[in-house]
Amino acid sequence: MRQPFLSVCALVGIMMISWWFGKPGSPPPSADNPLSASTKPQVKGAVSDTMPPTSHWNATDQSAGLGTVLTGETSDLGDGVSTVVVQLQRATDKAVWDGSRWQASVGATLDTTLRGTTFFYTIPVPLLINTSYVVRSQAIDARGNTQTTWSEITLRGRDQGAAQQR
Repeated sequence: MRQPFLSVCALVGIMMISWWFGKPGSPPPSADNPLSASTKPQVKGAVSDTMPPTSHWNATDQSAGLGTVLTGETSDLGDGVSTVVVQLQRATDKAVWDGSRWQASVGATLDTTLRGTTFFYTIPVPLLINTSYVVRSQAIDARGNTQTTWSEITLRGRDQGAAQQR
């Protein structure tokens, strides 16, 4: 008598599980639901990219002046680098070029041209002879992660006197 009772209970249990998952609005099967044997679905594009990208200059320290094109390379383990910004700083007084004049603010950044993983920056202002300049690059990836340390090179100015220096 015990065996038919257990068989009926098992059958009723299976029917209830089938009925519950067949109901409209019922929760979908998942690994979190012990009544389901399915596994948790993998969601494409849901990988969390928290790694910062990197940039580095191709050139070593060199002389440069108005119109000199500097190049560098970027890398990112996630969705790729979306932009590279630079700072051009005069070493003597730490003034930063903001796109129109030299100023004390270290926060001014300028955009570069990015093609694939290579970036290009053209010196926009004459650089005085016997004066050192630091050019820094910082990559930002498609998820907004920012390179944590700036990549730097030092340039020596090669332009004759320039009225735009101050």
